[in-house]
Amino acid sequence: GGVAPRLDAANNVIRGGDGLPVFDPITSLERLQRTLDLQRLGFTGAALVTRGGGAAQFTLSGGETEARVSQFDFGGFFQDEWKLRPNLLLTLGLRYENQSNLSSHVNLAPRIFFAWAPGGTTTGSMLGGGNQPKFVIRGGFGIFYDRFGENGTLQALRFGGDGQDRFVVDNPDILGNIVLTPTGVVPGSIPTVGQLSAFLQPQTITRVADNLEAPRTILTALQVERQLPKNFTVFAVFFNYRQQRVFRQRNVNACLPGTFVRGVSCDRPDDTQGDIYQYESTGKFNDYRLQAGVRNQLRPGFSLFANYNTGKATADTDCIFGGLGGCFPADSYDLSGENGRVAFFSRHQVFIGGNIAIPKLKLSLNPFVTARTG
Repeated sequence: GGVAPRLDAANNVIRGGDGLPVFDPITSLERLQRTLDLQRLGFTGAALVTRGGGAAQFTLSGGETEARVSQFDFGGFFQDEWKLRPNLLLTLGLRYENQSNLSSHVNLAPRIFFAWAPGGTTTGSMLGGGNQPKFVIRGGFGIFYDRFGENGTLQALRFGGDGQDRFVVDNPDILGNIVLTPTGVVPGSIPTVGQLSAFLQPQTITRVADNLEAPRTILTALQVERQLPKNFTVFAVFFNYRQQRVFRQRNVNACLPGTFVRGVSCDRPDDTQGDIYQYESTGKFNDYRLQAGVRNQLRPGFSLFANYNTGKATADTDCIFGGLGGCFPADSYDLSGENGRVAFFSRHQVFIGGNIAIPKLKLSLNPFVTARTG
């Protein structure tokens, strides 16, 4: 997809008053259709690409067919719970985590949790049930760590510059000669590794930064729950999910700004190398969330509830929760514009539901309505 030059009836590029091509938005399917039409008319190579046809990029890997990775994880913890008073519960714990294929080894994760029921005789259960206090406050704080998956190490082993070669090509002379059909690519038109090597295309390398660390998450939460007359219970939960050292994949040898000329050349920090995709732990993720709700057991077998959730979640990388895909920034040399709202979190969400039991039919109905902003 993207943009393509506007063509006249003779398939020549239309130019504006300034002499530059006029571009229009185009979908991937439209680009494929344009490619098929132009190929039928005999256009190949750069002539095809300059008219908005052909593939935008071609990748091919060759070399050693097998790569192996080994990884060891360790996690140990201790935790204890104290009932300081019948209505006051305190839990303390400490966890230590470590893994191979990573440079961070001091991954200590303390956590603390309390439950307090002012005026009550028990702290009850977070799952509800009998003997629940009328008013309870719960809170907690903890540190957690994500793993660096073995797939990241495997990619660095496969494409570290030896064993396997990966060609990433945007040369119009190569792309324009790849013959596409409605059912796929004509195999004989795909360039071989030997043919690609003749173009002296720099190899794309994947590597892991020497100082890569495990992403660290700091979770803080506070919950207040209150029973009201007529079997109503209201609650509110606030929590902050803050993650540091989030994974990112950056091209550390990308073309320097202002030096890229398509199909010609560009200046790089190391001109003897091509693109170098490096896994780093330089991102951040911050999630503030407030949830409030009400529930009521109107009678045995008939209950209703309603929850409202709001907050704000921002990040400067898409590799949250230990993910390793889609982590490239728009500009490998300037990360200042990367931070923004995450795609999976809506600012406002409402969930209303209930449970209706029909014992005679041995049937349970669970109707619900959910609504959220974009």
